[in-house]
Amino acid sequence: MATGPSAVLQGSCACGQTTFQSKAAPVCQLYCHCNSCRAYHCAPFIASVILKKDDFEVTKGHESLVKARPGAKLSNDV
Repeated sequence: MATGPSAVLQGSCACGQTTFQSKAAPVCQLYCHCNSCRAYHCAPFIASVILKKDDFEVTKGHESLVKARPGAKLSNDV
């Protein structure tokens, strides 16, 4: 992971349709073991980062974003 005052973190969804970046380091990094994350990702846990909203920017794919609700059934098709 890039560090320092000029670090830009970049990422995307699995298919690359949506890309994003953060102009600052994460507030924290964590592993989530909740049932929702485990089921959605078919994994025993996921790695995540928490970013400040003002530092986060979607750079491609705004039209593809959906707002998730706890307990909502979402497709994980790639």
